[in-house]
Amino acid sequence: MKPMLSMLALLAVLPSLATAKDQVYATSKSVDNQLALTQDPAKAYILLRSDDPSSLMLMRIADAADQARYDAARAEALAEEHEKYLGRLKAYERDNKGGTIERPVEPAEANFVYPSFGEAATVTLGGGGRFAKGSNGYSVYLQEITPGSYRIYGMGPIMQGLGACYCMGSVRFEAKAGEVTDLGTLTGVNALTPVTAEVATDPRLAQWTIRPARYRAVGKLPNFHGVPVTRIMPIAGVLAYDRDRIIDLAATPAE
Repeated sequence: MKPMLSMLALLAVLPSLATAKDQVYATSKSVDNQLALTQDPAKAYILLRSDDPSSLMLMRIADAADQARYDAARAEALAEEHEKYLGRLKAYERDNKGGTIERPVEPAEANFVYPSFGEAATVTLGGGGRFAKGSNGYSVYLQEITPGSYRIYGMGPIMQGLGACYCMGSVRFEAKAGEVTDLGTLTGVNALTPVTAEVATDPRLAQWTIRPARYRAVGKLPNFHGVPVTRIMPIAGVLAYDRDRIIDLAATPAE
């Protein structure tokens, strides 16, 4: 089957999906400093401390359902672009009498520009909407997000072309519904210290389930936003490097 027919067939079996531009893969809302907190059991929460007012860009990692939605949305977008191409081709054939007009390029899998799932499923933690200020002067951030697996992509504000991309090495973690995942403390540009038992819990979260992030090393990613490239510093028991090779210290022998 030709690629375009394959994409149309995929769309035909997923008629209930919204259009590509309507797809939402991750939502995010900062929990600001307030006396009374209300927890949404359907949402996940992440906690971060930072020695400066900083922000992290997180990219949600697609599960099977996410990937199916994303693939269908991308196929739909490519099919729409192909329809536009047919109109441009018709105009070209009509108007290119002197041979001076450049023939339009047919969109295909190899040349179709479309955001990756990670680009379409980013959330930002910190930078504004501070939840609290620690006794040591640290900023404390609490964020409500869509449950799922997330990769720490970089330190912001990346969307404004600033900050740094952890493109050469980073970590991922799981954020579960109804729980707070504690990411630990961000110091400097690329040093992340996992939470320890000595870190005090805000009294307002006393009745919430709080778990330390279980980090795993992840591979390299493109620098989508053209910011300086770096990597997260090694984390004991989690992440190490052999020159530019990423080592997953938390991997089991079976992996």
